Amino acid sequence: MGELNESQKRYVSSVLSEINHYLENIEGLTRAQHSLLHVVKDDISIVERAELAAFSRALRSEIEKIMDGLYPQHAEATISARWSIGTNLEFANVECLELTRSKLAGYGPLDEQAFQDLTLRINRLRQKIELQMARLAPPDDGNG
Repeated sequence: MGELNESQKRYVSSVLSEINHYLENIEGLTRAQHSLLHVVKDDISIVERAELAAFSRALRSEIEKIMDGLYPQHAEATISARWSIGTNLEFANVECLELTRSKLAGYGPLDEQAFQDLTLRINRLRQKIELQMARLAPPDDGNG
């Protein structure tokens, strides 16, 4: 049987990671509480929730088998959860910075008071994000 090269394996791994992300989204939609940003009608029955949970487990099991075939010797985990969460928070912070006057004005006339109110709220959001980032910063080992 043939074998994929390392670049092909990374690509397959990336696709499987995206599928896993979609499963996480589906799982979020089947919970009783939905994201504040999604206007989604809760029309999934209890039976369907259980079926979707079983489906997610089965699909993840298949994904794991594919990954095991690609990487029979699992590498030791080397990426810090603390670092990964901090990176996601940094991306969220950058998204906040994208809400500029010029970008919003590109969508039509911009009410100055609405922009000022939004800016205050976004700044509070950024402060909370930055505070959490500081809490997650790796401890200073004295070698700084």
